[in-house]
Amino acid sequence: MHRPLSAVVLFVAGAALHAAPVPNFPRDPSLDRDGNKLPLGATARLGSLAFRARGAWGATFSADGTRLMTLSDGELLTWDAESGRVLERKSFAPNAVDRSAFVVGDRVFWITSEPNVPPNVIVADLRDGKRRSRFVPAVEEDWIRGFRHIEVSSDAKYFAVVVQKASELVVVDAETGRVVHARKVAKPGDTKVHITPDSTTLYVVEEDQPLRRYSLTAGKELDRPAEGEKVPGTIRVAPDGKRAVTGGLSVWERSTAGSTLVMKGAEEHLTVRRADTGKALGRLELGRPLSDVRFIGSDALLVSSWEWGRKGAVECYLARWDLRVLKREWEVPCPRDERLVVSPDGNRVAVAGTHSVWVYDAKTGKRTDGATGHDAPVAWVGISADGRTITTVGDPADRRVAVWTERGERKSHTELPELRGGRVAGHPAGDHLVWTISAVTKAEVPGWLLDTGVEEVIGWDRQKNAVAWRFAPEIDPQEVYTHDGKRVVTVCRNKVQKRWDAVVYDGPTGKRLGAWPLPHTPEEGPGGVRDERPLTAPSGDGKLLFVASENVVGANASTGRVEVQFETGRIGRSDSMASSSDGSRLAVTREGRRPRDLLIFDVKSGKELARHEIGCDFPNCKFGPDGTRVAVWSGFGGTGVTVYGVRTDAKPLVLDGGLSAPTAVAFHPNGKSVVVGYADGTSLVWDLTAK
Repeated sequence: MHRPLSAVVLFVAGAALHAAPVPNFPRDPSLDRDGNKLPLGATARLGSLAFRARGAWGATFSADGTRLMTLSDGELLTWDAESGRVLERKSFAPNAVDRSAFVVGDRVFWITSEPNVPPNVIVADLRDGKRRSRFVPAVEEDWIRGFRHIEVSSDAKYFAVVVQKASELVVVDAETGRVVHARKVAKPGDTKVHITPDSTTLYVVEEDQPLRRYSLTAGKELDRPAEGEKVPGTIRVAPDGKRAVTGGLSVWERSTAGSTLVMKGAEEHLTVRRADTGKALGRLELGRPLSDVRFIGSDALLVSSWEWGRKGAVECYLARWDLRVLKREWEVPCPRDERLVVSPDGNRVAVAGTHSVWVYDAKTGKRTDGATGHDAPVAWVGISADGRTITTVGDPADRRVAVWTERGERKSHTELPELRGGRVAGHPAGDHLVWTISAVTKAEVPGWLLDTGVEEVIGWDRQKNAVAWRFAPEIDPQEVYTHDGKRVVTVCRNKVQKRWDAVVYDGPTGKRLGAWPLPHTPEEGPGGVRDERPLTAPSGDGKLLFVASENVVGANASTGRVEVQFETGRIGRSDSMASSSDGSRLAVTREGRRPRDLLIFDVKSGKELARHEIGCDFPNCKFGPDGTRVAVWSGFGGTGVTVYGVRTDAKPLVLDGGLSAPTAVAFHPNGKSVVVGYADGTSLVWDLTAK
């Protein structure tokens, strides 16, 4: 099954406001509310680390189904499957691990990959972390593509791997790394294999070829089920060996230019068969393309599927089917992933996502209470004027707004009514949110390529828990800013005059107040004017809009008249700007030069106040409330946030969460602490006075 890696999951669960049970806060200030260790300098964690990891590439349940083990880039975590609490964490792995890993019983199977080194399979023991065997193909595989498919037997004694460069299907002894047998395949890129649950039979599926069966250990071909029948796509066999399901073929065609393949369609059904003869017993009409399928005993099936939702977003679902009557019993939303893991007793199923693992009751589809907070990166953080409550907003894959105390106690959780791939901005006090609903469009204007647009801009009153206003802009805004809640400024493409405009709206009502062209000089490229969004940022007092072109200028946010200029030198699109809350200072990061640096200016005079060397890629920056500190963090990986002073000789403070990349930052109104949201859906409150 193929689909875009950048697709975003949208969960449709209704806009329900509910309070969560709050456990007692631990007495040890170095622990969070779940008893997990806090980084040095952090005072509380908002949300939970339950069922969260950097990326669960492999997962397995304990025999009794009470524990779940996940593998994340060489780190093995053991979780309580009911509460989601981490019971054990240990690291052991090769230096370079590709995102292909399997945990079966007490063994882990890694496909390792690093530049200019052919991939190989390493088998290690989970109990002691020692390597048991290593398989290196006779013909060196391409490290970029790696192995096309790997399947591990349920007893973890053997694995089958398709070596694309050699056009071979190889069965390997996991204990010794020795090749048991091998055979040629016609289309290695499209070949899939399945080992039956009793670890005796190997099924081989090649596109446009009959389904074949072999003895797993001897390699002898067995009778072919349904002579001459072509069964492409997925195959799974029931534990008792009586039933099998096949299907899930994706149909691809070459683009007009001939350089890429695009998906034309996909089968939206599974065929239930007798496993011994291949005879069809019936069909399961999924209604959408297949992601993964697993048997629950011999009479039930768990199926994950996906579809293109509104405005191009990908929505994924988990369903249970009764094979005796070929009917669906239930269906629920699930993360965007293709890996379903079922506990041996059949009572639980886990779906491993990028930053979290969701665990469900396999009989009812109900999620366990392990994961709390956000299940996607935190897109925005705000703190109330009195500093007593913190508001966090998840990205479009989450859509939820959570309100917390500074100690990590969750007061409420609201799901926004709609947020289809849009962006979130907000009032610094956290009482007002603005977001855009994206619409994917395709249009060509000479010299311009328009690939995204915005359907609506919505203002949300968090106090009233309701939409305050909404409007549909007449041109496509790419950025939305709030100026102290009184003005909303959108940076838009003017498709008619081929330029970038600032359009101003009234914050309380959403009424359009006016528009003016940005003072921006487009770059000339081989095809004419390059359609690149200029770097912009609002002043903290809402009076100016800073625009970066040859240098940085500050324009009146209502009229567009340039009022101040800053000598920064040309900066790139990946750089960032931020203003102090009173509008008196401007911070500019310059990433596209060595060394990278942070410049701080006085807005009234345009003079440089300080210059700091920074080390992160694609930097973001934000001022503290009194304008004496600037937080800088990477927009492309990294786990730390660095806080700089407004003097060049001021010593920076490094706040390293150590688990996930920062996605949002907010300073406390008193300037003594800062809240950082992370890509794992949690946030940390940092004490700036303890450093």
